[in-house]
Amino acid sequence: MPHMLSPSKITAWMVCEHYLTLKFRDDDRARRNGFGNSDQNKTNEVLTRNEEGDLVISPPTDFADLLQKKGILHEQECLKEYRKEYPDQEGMNSVFEVPQAVWEKETFSNWTKRVEDPNPLEVGYPIIFQMPFIHKGIRGIADFLEEGGGTYKPVDSKLSRTGAKPGHLLQLLFYAEAVEANPAISKRPSEVAVALGSGEKESFKVSEFWWFWSRLRRKLEKVVEIGANAQTKPKKCSHCGICEYWKECESEWRKEDSLSFISGIHSGHKEALEEAGITTMAKLASLPKKTIQSLIDEEQEEASAVSLTADMEEEIEENFREVMPKTDDDFLEEIRPEIKTKQLVRLWKQARLQLISRENNLEIKDAPIHFFSKAEMKEKMKDRDAWKREEILLHLPECTDYDIYLDFEGHPFLTPQSEIIFLFGYLEKVDDEWIYQEKWSEDKQGYPDKDIEKEKAKALVRFFYERYKECQAMVPPQEMHVYHYNHTERSLLGNLTTDADQSSSMVDIFQNMLATEDLSDRVFLDELVENGVFVDLLAVVRNSLQAGLESLSLKFMEQVAGFDRSLDQEGLSVVAEISSDSIADSRSDGDITQGAGAVFEYELYANHAIYGIPRDENRKRAIAKYNKEDVDATQLLHMWLLEQRREAESLEDAGVEDAPPSIFSERIQELKEKILEQVSG
Repeated sequence: MPHMLSPSKITAWMVCEHYLTLKFRDDDRARRNGFGNSDQNKTNEVLTRNEEGDLVISPPTDFADLLQKKGILHEQECLKEYRKEYPDQEGMNSVFEVPQAVWEKETFSNWTKRVEDPNPLEVGYPIIFQMPFIHKGIRGIADFLEEGGGTYKPVDSKLSRTGAKPGHLLQLLFYAEAVEANPAISKRPSEVAVALGSGEKESFKVSEFWWFWSRLRRKLEKVVEIGANAQTKPKKCSHCGICEYWKECESEWRKEDSLSFISGIHSGHKEALEEAGITTMAKLASLPKKTIQSLIDEEQEEASAVSLTADMEEEIEENFREVMPKTDDDFLEEIRPEIKTKQLVRLWKQARLQLISRENNLEIKDAPIHFFSKAEMKEKMKDRDAWKREEILLHLPECTDYDIYLDFEGHPFLTPQSEIIFLFGYLEKVDDEWIYQEKWSEDKQGYPDKDIEKEKAKALVRFFYERYKECQAMVPPQEMHVYHYNHTERSLLGNLTTDADQSSSMVDIFQNMLATEDLSDRVFLDELVENGVFVDLLAVVRNSLQAGLESLSLKFMEQVAGFDRSLDQEGLSVVAEISSDSIADSRSDGDITQGAGAVFEYELYANHAIYGIPRDENRKRAIAKYNKEDVDATQLLHMWLLEQRREAESLEDAGVEDAPPSIFSERIQELKEKILEQVSG
C-alpha cells in the first residue's frame, strides 16, 4: 500500500526531508500492527454555542493546541462572513458544510466517498466548507471552495496576518489540482486565495505557480517510492518547534555530539566545519591551540585584521586540560574550514567551554565564563550608533537609584486579527525600596484592550522621559537607564507562529506602538534612545562574554548570576500595593517557566468565555509572578556583570568613547519640525 501524503506533511518535508522518512517509518509500523496510517487516529473538535449564541470550544491543552484552536476559530469567523455574503436561497443552502467524518467508524477514504454521494461540486453550491480530497497519493481538506467560472476557487484560512507563506500556496495548488480532477468540474481554477488573520484575502494566479507544483509533484513521487528507506539525517530547522519527532531527533543529535548544540552556531558554520571533517563538538574543541593561533597569526598579518587571541582565562585552560589532556601538544596544518577566522575562534572557544560543562556535569550556575579582551569588545562596537556603544561590559553603566528594569508579556494571537502586549512590568526604587509595578492593557472589566495597550506604552515612555529629565536637572546630574533583556520569548513565539510582531528589541516595540501622529511621544522616545537610556543586557552579554551553556537566554544567565526562581530573592523588589493597575501579590500561586506558558495562561484568562470556563484570577497572578521574576533576574544579572568587571583588572571601565552622530539626531529634529508645523497650522 503506497504512502499517503498531505499538504501539511509536504510543507514539513520542504523544510526537513527527514520528516517524511520518520513519518513513513511510523506508517509502516502501524500497518504491520493493523492500524492503517500512523496519523489515522483523529478526532473532531466539538463546537457549541452558549446562551448568548457565542461560539464555545474546548480549552487548549498546551500551546500547540492553542494555536490549532485559534485556527479553527478563524475558520469559523470566515464561515460566518461567507454566510453573510451568501445568504441561503429558496430550497438550497448557499454555503454547504460538508458532514464531518466519524473517525471512530470510518477512514479518510471512506469519509471522502460518503461526502461525494452526491458530489457537492456537482450540486453547484456557491460555497463549500471543509471539502475532503484524495488525489494521486495526497489527501487534504480544503477550508473553502468558491464557485465561479465553471470551477471552484480554493480558499484556505490562515492565522498569518502579513501575507501567505510558501506552504500555504503549496496546499492551495494541490486543491486546485484536485478540483480540476473532480469529474464534476474538469476545469482548473485560475486563482487560489488565503483568508488572512487580518481579515484580508490574498489571491494568486495558479498559472504563475503551476510549474513549481508540477516539479514538486515529480520529486515527491520519488520520495514516496523510496519511503522509509530514504537515507536522510535530521537537521535543525524552522519545523523543529512544532514537530512531533523533535525529542527523537534531539536524542540522536546528543548521541552524535552534534555541532548543532554549540551556542551561536549557524547552519553555514556547521556545514563548513563538517566539510572539513569536524563533525562533532568534541572534534572542534580538540583542535590544538597552536593550530588556532597559527590561523590567527596569518589573519593578523593584514593591516585591517581584528585583534584576536586563542587564549582564555587560566582556570578555563586548566579545566580543559583536565578534560582533554595533551590535546594542545599537537599541531594540525590542514585544518582550514571555510569560515572567517574570528568566527572559527569564537566557535572553537565555545565548544571548549561547553565541553568543560558537559564532561564535569556542571550545573548551569557553575558554567565556565570567558570574557572577551578589551580589544575584542571595542572591535564589536566599531561603527555602531552612539546609543549602542554601551552594549559591552567595558561601558556598562553602574546601578543607580533611578534605574528601571523592564519586561513585557505579549500574546501573538489574542484574536486571529491582533496581538497584544498585555503586561508591562518594571522595577523602580521608591522610598529606598525596589518596587515591582505592573501595568495591564485591560479595560475596567479586566479584558484586554488594544487602545489601552497603546495608552500604557505612551505613558511609560513619558514616565521614562520625565524621570530622565529630572535626573539630568540634578546637581550634579544623575545617571538613569532602562535595562531589559531583549525580548527573547516574544521573538521565539513570533518565529514559531510565523507571524507575530517579531521586533527583537524593546525600542523597536515602543516605536511600533507609537503611531506617527504621536509626534511628541516619538520625540521623547528617540531622545531617550539617542542618549543611551535603554540598555539591552542580552546585547551586553553577547558582546562581552562566552559561557559554557547552549543558550544565553535569561533563564540560563540568571542562574549564572545566582538567581533562583524557586526561592524568594532577598534584597530584591517587593510588589506594589494593589491598585486598579495591579492585582498580583508576592504570594501568587502557579508556576510559569517560559514565555509560552504566560501566553497560555493569559489566553485562558482573557478568552475564558470562548472555552466555556470561568475567569480565574490565579492565572493572572501567576503571570505577574513570572514577570516579576524576570525583572528581578534582570536586575541581579546587571549587578553580577558589574561585579565581574570590578573583579577583573583587565575589564576595568575604559570609559565611553566619543561616538559619531546617529540617525536619531536627525529624526528628532524632523519630528520637532513637524510638531511646530502642526501647532502653527
